[in-house]
Amino acid sequence: MVTPASENLRPKVPKPTRGPEQLIESLKASLRQVYSAVARTNRKSYVANKERYDKRAKSRSFEVGSYVYLFNRARKPGLSKKFFSAWSGPYRVTAKLSELNYEILGQSRRKFLVHLNRLKACYGTAGSDSPPAAKWPRRSSRKRDTVSRADTENDVSHGHIGISIGQR
Repeated sequence: MVTPASENLRPKVPKPTRGPEQLIESLKASLRQVYSAVARTNRKSYVANKERYDKRAKSRSFEVGSYVYLFNRARKPGLSKKFFSAWSGPYRVTAKLSELNYEILGQSRRKFLVHLNRLKACYGTAGSDSPPAAKWPRRSSRKRDTVSRADTENDVSHGHIGISIGQR
């Protein structure tokens, strides 16, 4: 049985000292081992991440002349997030610069260079050269049509079932 007191009674013999060259060589050897272990771990991680990504990834491409919507999450300050649509367009694809980059032409005749991940196909335009209608019609700047009280009284007194619409 070894007690702490008897441990302190052993003679203290200095360990053989190594020279600085030997210390450097042993440090280099241990660093080589660590670097190779890290490289193996990184490679395993890369392969696992790629497999996981490829399970859900979809390959897409657009033909020159087709119409697409553009994703743009940025909104002007002061506008509500609730009513903001991140998809704008439609835009026409004018060139395929690479597998991932496309050049698109906006309705204002401005060209954009965008990545594939920011594009979505616009359907309902097969065989037409004109762009599809926007998702939501723009409001006109005219005043709304209103029904005047005099018009409805005339229609009712003359036996008309419908209501005539007049401008304010």
